[in-house]
Amino acid sequence: MSIEYDSLIDEDPEVKDRVAKSKAEGEVEGLQKMAIKAVEDQYPTLENLAQRRIVAIRKPETLMQLVQLIYKAPNEDTAHWLLENFAA
Repeated sequence: MSIEYDSLIDEDPEVKDRVAKSKAEGEVEGLQKMAIKAVEDQYPTLENLAQRRIVAIRKPETLMQLVQLIYKAPNEDTAHWLLENFAA
């Protein structure tokens, strides 16, 4: 009986939508933490700016790109520019 009930719940479009949104939100939050950690590792003086700016970025692709660019940034000025302009 519970297997049939679980199946009905799992197939409900609203439940599927909620699960998908939860997964996407978790992915974004994880990538935001990763981006902030990248800034902390490379340019600790920019940590406060990073925390303020990165939370505004909601696209996983953008966050991944920012992480890569922070690690490749040749200096703090470039990292600062990235933080100011990526989340604009």
